[in-house]
Amino acid sequence: MILVITGGPGAGKTTLIEALAHHDFCTIAESGRAILQSAGGMKLRARDPSAYAIAMLKRDQENFDRAQKTNNKYVFDRGFPDIAGYLNLMSITIPQQLGLICKQKRYSGPIFAAPPWLKIFENDTERTQDFDTARTTYDAVTNAWISYGYELISLPLTTVEKRVDFILEKLN
Repeated sequence: MILVITGGPGAGKTTLIEALAHHDFCTIAESGRAILQSAGGMKLRARDPSAYAIAMLKRDQENFDRAQKTNNKYVFDRGFPDIAGYLNLMSITIPQQLGLICKQKRYSGPIFAAPPWLKIFENDTERTQDFDTARTTYDAVTNAWISYGYELISLPLTTVEKRVDFILEKLN
């Protein structure tokens, strides 16, 4: 099973995924953040958003294919439709390859959406957006997931522990 946590920046996705690791989930970190933390990643995003999106897609494909080969429970920090949402947000045409992957490589578990939450929102080295942009990003990525036929489950605005309980209840 592969479930995904999606949403805008600063909504608690990574913290939640780290907490789910204590419940026998294998975790897959957000590809975009990993690229931004690598040498030249911030420049790539600023200089060539399309190339940044393709780099995310490559990492996401590798992670997805690796997870598909096991019987483990996985939780991904974002997924293929998040890349499409990012490109839509940037008014960049979605490459045919990405559109096909979004349609053909399907996540088997629920897709949980972490809504914008001002109380926990913070900037950091890679997360340079303001809260209004975080809301716009949330709309773009959730609309992309829906456009590819997924149903989203909205996460409650509550503690990490209660969010974990919420997810575990939905899985049972």
